[in-house]
Amino acid sequence: MIKTEQEYKRTKQMVETEKAAIQDQINKLKEKGFSDNEIKNLMAAGMAIHEQKKWEVELYERIKRGDFSGIEHDLGKMLIAFRIYRGMTQRDLAKKLGVSPAQVSMDERNEYHGISVSKLERVMKALGVKAYFKPVEKQGTEPVFDLENNLVTN
Repeated sequence: MIKTEQEYKRTKQMVETEKAAIQDQINKLKEKGFSDNEIKNLMAAGMAIHEQKKWEVELYERIKRGDFSGIEHDLGKMLIAFRIYRGMTQRDLAKKLGVSPAQVSMDERNEYHGISVSKLERVMKALGVKAYFKPVEKQGTEPVFDLENNLVTN
């Protein structure tokens, strides 16, 4: 997941550069007589990496617009997304939390894995986000935290 504007710009440029390089490589393989199926097999790993970067750029752009689809079931990614959507840098959030930017960077790199409830409350307050937690009675389901609408659903 792209977490900073600088990372977004760098990744977006990489995607654009790679697109031309991939097409060039495909053309060279065709000139050498490889079939479409052989080219597909040869290019699969590189294409998968390229598509992942492209998806991350698109996700960042959606988040900036307030569209959190695709990550709404991941609390850590949602916290990062809310910061991005609010136009806050990691440094801005660190200042509001009274911690170092390195601490926020590390928390986000780990996507807030294992975050305590008290830390979650502090981060959410700094982001201007509220959520309500309640137990779900149905067996075999896990709660979904809809922070945007202050809901917990299953």
